[in-house]
Amino acid sequence: MIANSKQEVATDGETDVVDTSPGPDSGRCRGVAATEELPVPPPGSGDGFTLAEVLQSLAEVKATLVSQGEMFTELGHRDSLFGRLHERLAAYEQDERSRSFLEPLTRKAAPLHRRLREQAGHARRAFETLPQQLRQASPYYWAYRSLEATRVELETLLADFGIETFVAGGNAFDRRCQEAVERVTAGSSHKTGEIARRIAPGLRIDGRVIVAERVAVYVAPSGRNS
Repeated sequence: MIANSKQEVATDGETDVVDTSPGPDSGRCRGVAATEELPVPPPGSGDGFTLAEVLQSLAEVKATLVSQGEMFTELGHRDSLFGRLHERLAAYEQDERSRSFLEPLTRKAAPLHRRLREQAGHARRAFETLPQQLRQASPYYWAYRSLEATRVELETLLADFGIETFVAGGNAFDRRCQEAVERVTAGSSHKTGEIARRIAPGLRIDGRVIVAERVAVYVAPSGRNS
């Protein structure tokens, strides 16, 4: 037995009778029933795509991505090329700067550097001949201190421009980085070609010798072959 489903509802002061009993379609949602499948648009309609159309679209997207990837790869190669070119230009500018400014400066500073070392050495040897208690009162001592301080200042200034002093390693004379300004007769043949005395250090820029180290070299006695 079905209960009475009619109810009285008051609206604007009047009483209406509304039927609230279940209708024949009350088990379904409005629109599509829960047990029904969604309608599929027919092929060729504007709202759907066939499998062939989807595959074709994917192929076009892939081709576009590949094309863009090749473009980015080419741009990467170009960036790398421009980077190497920039490095070479910077090195060329540095080399030009070295040849046009630093090398002449180094060659002109070399004689001054040698004189400072030589005069400081003379002053040092002069005050070292004096008794210990008289050395610091000697003018040679103060001359030595002044010349040494000037030499250090000059070497510091050169270093600020990338110019460094050097002394070649080993005892054998090396004409690539040394200049023999004195020759000393060797007492034995096995000393021939060795360095007898180091006179003045050389000067170089980035490892490249601009002014060779000055040395005295042992030579064979007259009438002998080295």
